[in-house]
Amino acid sequence: MNSRIKSVLIASLFLTATFLLVDAYRTNAQRKTVDPSGTLEPQSNERVINKRSDFAPPVNITLAKTRKGPIKFHGKFLDDDDWLKGLTISVSNTSRKTVTYIGIEIFFNRPGKQSEEPGAVWHLDYGDNPFRYQSERAMPPLHVKPVLPDDTVEIHLSDDDFDQIKAFLKEANYSASINLIELRITDLGFSDGTAWNAGRINKRDPKSPWGWSPINPGGEGPPKVEQPEGSAQNRTANFLRVRFNDFNTGTWPLLKWVPSTLRAPQTTCAFTYPSSIECPPQPSNCFYQIVKKYDDLTGNETLAAQYEPCKMTVNGQTFTCTNVLSTRAIPCSTPTPTPSTQVECYQVGWHWNSFTSTCSESCPTGEGFSSPGDCEQGVTEWCERTCNCRTPQQCGPPVSPII
Repeated sequence: MNSRIKSVLIASLFLTATFLLVDAYRTNAQRKTVDPSGTLEPQSNERVINKRSDFAPPVNITLAKTRKGPIKFHGKFLDDDDWLKGLTISVSNTSRKTVTYIGIEIFFNRPGKQSEEPGAVWHLDYGDNPFRYQSERAMPPLHVKPVLPDDTVEIHLSDDDFDQIKAFLKEANYSASINLIELRITDLGFSDGTAWNAGRINKRDPKSPWGWSPINPGGEGPPKVEQPEGSAQNRTANFLRVRFNDFNTGTWPLLKWVPSTLRAPQTTCAFTYPSSIECPPQPSNCFYQIVKKYDDLTGNETLAAQYEPCKMTVNGQTFTCTNVLSTRAIPCSTPTPTPSTQVECYQVGWHWNSFTSTCSESCPTGEGFSSPGDCEQGVTEWCERTCNCRTPQQCGPPVSPII
């Protein structure tokens, strides 16, 4: 009798445990797939790296690879949430000048319901950006190997940069999982002292309000500089206490600067230039990048809002102090008049249809047109500039305003 009772009790406990496990599994599955509003949450580890060629830079991003190997631009691939760690970007010099600085912008799009909010930008540098220095004499000695014409250089995202990106995106209220980034060239420096930005080559000019003058800018005399909305001089701010890594001992209390209101992107075309502004109330030498515009000259770009890190360099190491709402230059969405030549089309970052000899903002689609899926892996890649599959060398800009 005792053994029978024991058997019944054991069987009952086993059934009870089974029901509890099944119920827990169902509850957990519901939590993973349904949010409070009742919509399905994405469970995919699909990632995408898009390459942009805004303003037809005279260098070309030819390859991006993660720890798992090369990535096909504009195509989906599977990876975990730390997929950016070890990111390497290859850049080919397709100009006839020797390159001493390359600035790459990593743009983080807002996912899902945050898509209307400003994105975030992280800058990856090869060498020292000449736009950050008031004169050639103020620039530090060259510490990277110059990139000769037709040469290619690899630019790496360091593990330290990766850790700072994660903290930066968290402060900007991003999801821990990043599914999509965009890469583009923003600034270039050359061995002859000139520099490229937004489709134009510039030379140093002590009479200019920003220390540079564009070559053949299409205007006369030094232009007036307009202070953009949301700049350090007229932006209201809130201050929150946060902590960041100390240079030597672990933690360092800093004030986090958060703009109190979001500024709408500019809607008119403008002539823009890059600048660095000190981040109040951070320690001295903590700067962020911003794009301003000329008042008197016309251009083919417009300003868009995005979050930008404030950075400072101490003993050769760069640290992120905080983040601010800044601006960046993007091609005008509706150039007036619409570019009618291949050169003008490339200069505004649009796409040239060689079959119809027309310029459009996006690549033509449909029957008879190529798509990224047509490219042969390891042989050709999708060339956003020409809207077809080409080798990295063929995708280089056929015409550049600086060469």
